[in-house]
Amino acid sequence: MLKRLLKSLTKKTIQILMVGLMVLTVFSFNTASSLAKTSRPEQGETSLNQIQERTDSAAQEHPEDIKPERVSGDRQPLNLVQGDADKDKMISPEDADSETVPDKIKNFFSNVSDN
Repeated sequence: MLKRLLKSLTKKTIQILMVGLMVLTVFSFNTASSLAKTSRPEQGETSLNQIQERTDSAAQEHPEDIKPERVSGDRQPLNLVQGDADKDKMISPEDADSETVPDKIKNFFSNVSDN
C-alpha cells in the first residue's frame, strides 16, 4: 500500500513539474520575441515619414512632366527592369501549343458528347 502511494505521488509530482516546465517554456518563447527588438519605434515612423514626403512630392508633379526612361541605341530591351535577361528562355508563339483555348473546349465537349 505504501509502495502504491509513493508511486502515485511520484507520478503526480512529475506530471505537475512537466506541466510547469511547458508553461514556463511557452511563456519564455512569447516574451523572448518582444525582448529581441533591435530598433526604437521612432525609427520606423521616421522612415515612413520620409517615404510619405517623397510620395507627396511625386504626386505634386504633373503626369506630363514624368518621362519614362529610354534606352539609348537601336537595341530595345524587353523591359527596363529585366532588360534582355533570359530572353532565350521565354516562350515564343512558335513554341507554344497551337491549339487555342476555344478549340480545347470544343474538343472536350465533343469528346464528352461522343461518350
